[in-house]
Amino acid sequence: MLINYYLDHKMILPLLVAPLAVVLGWLLQKSKFSEKVSQISVFSISIVLLTYSFLLPKDLEWLRGIFVTFSSISLAFWLSSQNNKNLELNRCKAFLSLMCNEMDSNKDLLADIIKDYKFVISSKPIVWRLTRARQDAIGRRIKILRTNVWNLFISTGLIYRLPSSEAVNQLEAAYNRLNHLKSASDNAIAVIDLKLSVVEEITNLPPEVMASYAKNIESHLLAVKYQLVWSIHYMDIAFEGLKEYLHRVHQVGYETVADNLDYLTDEEKAAIGSVEAPTSSVYDPD
Repeated sequence: MLINYYLDHKMILPLLVAPLAVVLGWLLQKSKFSEKVSQISVFSISIVLLTYSFLLPKDLEWLRGIFVTFSSISLAFWLSSQNNKNLELNRCKAFLSLMCNEMDSNKDLLADIIKDYKFVISSKPIVWRLTRARQDAIGRRIKILRTNVWNLFISTGLIYRLPSSEAVNQLEAAYNRLNHLKSASDNAIAVIDLKLSVVEEITNLPPEVMASYAKNIESHLLAVKYQLVWSIHYMDIAFEGLKEYLHRVHQVGYETVADNLDYLTDEEKAAIGSVEAPTSSVYDPD
C-alpha cells in the first residue's frame, strides 16, 4: 500500500531526495575523504545519473526526477568545492610568490650586512662604546629583515595546504634563523651595555676582569656573525627550493607580484605592506 501511495505521488519523491542530496554533498565537501576520492566519484556518479535519467521511459518520469534532483544538487556542491579549491590554490600561489620576493630582498640585505660586519675587540671601554654604536647600526639593519608574508601565510593556515613537507621545512628553517639572528643582535647590544654600566660604576677593575668582559662581548658578537652565516645559508636553500616548487607545481615564476596581489584581501595587503624591503644604504653604519 505504501508503494502504491508513492507511485500515485511519484512527483513528490524528488523533493524527498533533495534534502538527502544536500546532506550528502555537504558531508562529502567537508570530509577529508572528499579531497582524495569523492571529488571524482561524486562528479562521475552525478553525470552518469543525469545522463541515464534522460534515457528513462515516460512511465518512469518520477525516477527521472529523483536522478535529476540528486545529480543537480551533488554537482552544485562539487562545483562549489572546486571553486573553493581553485581559490585556495591561487591564494597559496600568491603567498608563495610574494614570499619569494620577500626572501630575495632579505638575501640581498643579509649579503650587505655580513660584508660590513667587522669589529675590533679590546679591553678598553672606549672601544666597547664604538663597537656598541656599530652593532646598534647593524642591529637596525637586521630588524628590517622582512617576515610579513611568512607570518601571514602561517596565520591564514595556507601553509598546511602545501603538499611538500620539504618546502615547509625549508621555509621554517629560513625564517626561524632570522628570528635567531635578531635575538642574537639584541643580546650582543645588551651585553655591551651591561659591561659599560659596570665599568662606569666600578672604576679601576682588575685587568683580568676587563679581559674577561672583552672576551664575553666578543663571544656575543661572534654569535651574531654565526647567525648571519646560517641565515644566508638557509635563506638560499629555501629561496631556490620555493622557486623550483612554484615552477614545478604552479608553472609560474615568482616575479609576477602585481598579478598575485589580486587574490589577497585588503587586510592582507595592508599587513604585508610593500614587497620591496628598504635599501640597506639608509642604515649604513659607516
